[in-house]
Amino acid sequence: MGSANRRSRTSILHPVARTQEFDANEALDRAVGVFWYKGYFDTSMDDLVQARGVAR
Repeated sequence: MGSANRRSRTSILHPVARTQEFDANEALDRAVGVFWYKGYFDTSMDDLVQARGVAR
């Protein structure tokens, strides 16, 4: 039981690095494209989510 506590504290103090999955520049480029195509006021969150290709 003591070693399990040590492992959980260690993982909190030293998180494992992950590869970046989200590219902010790509997301911005896709959003700008949607705004240009549909217009600012006619663009919905669903339009932006669909353009990004992710689930809500």
